[in-house]
Amino acid sequence: MPAGVSALQRLGIADGAGGAPFHGVRYHVGARVAVGRFPASTEHGAVGRAQRRLVLDRCLFERAAATPGVTAHQGVAVEGPLVENGRVTGVVVGGTAVRAPLVVAADGAHSRFRHRLGLNVPEPRSRVGARRHYRLSGREAPAWVDIFLGPSREFYVTPLAATAREGFAPGVVLLGDAAGFIDPITGGGMAQALVTSERLAEFIVSKGEDHADAWLPSFERERNALLRDYRLLTRGVLGLARRPRLARAALAALSWTPPLFSHLVGVSAGTRSLLPI
Repeated sequence: MPAGVSALQRLGIADGAGGAPFHGVRYHVGARVAVGRFPASTEHGAVGRAQRRLVLDRCLFERAAATPGVTAHQGVAVEGPLVENGRVTGVVVGGTAVRAPLVVAADGAHSRFRHRLGLNVPEPRSRVGARRHYRLSGREAPAWVDIFLGPSREFYVTPLAATAREGFAPGVVLLGDAAGFIDPITGGGMAQALVTSERLAEFIVSKGEDHADAWLPSFERERNALLRDYRLLTRGVLGLARRPRLARAALAALSWTPPLFSHLVGVSAGTRSLLPI
């Protein structure tokens, strides 16, 4: 939600950890729809961000680990609270007591810490949730959180950025076809790989490879912008290839309009934009 996005930005996490922007919440009950747009806010803006939890957690962990005075640990299991004289004085990690003046436990709705300390509150009823991710074909997801209410169920539909996980991960960036192969049908793959690798080299020189995890999301956004028209054209040509009659008609039309054909070839070559800017 917008307040959370602005909190992430105050932490120095650019673009609120990225993700897909959305404008508010829409509730659906049968045929009725109630639309709630985020109100304008000078402090928080009026746009939320929908992001995979794994990406958000990674951004938060990396930001914490880079904070002076913080020692971050991975691959360790906190077994539970260390309680002495009726007070929590630390945690138990791998059978070893680690003491601290204050322990912050943020281990989720089913907190083991809360259970071990006897702080559980009985819930009036149980609810079960399931999650699925879908890739939409031919259109973008609506820029809203849609909630469908039924007599005994609710469906929450949230947009996500389609390219967030394709081209990079902590400590690694993919180039060329490895970052997302479509098809060689338009012939521009090698040129696009060289152009994006050149841009990556500029990022490394200007921002430093030691800080790559911080700037890789920005590089990925630039790469996707550079490849957008090429990918659209390639998908269009693939669609024609699956429809021989339509492909023959399109080829005839292009033979009658050489400037248009030249323009599309330029898009494949990386020298033209698909649409005038």
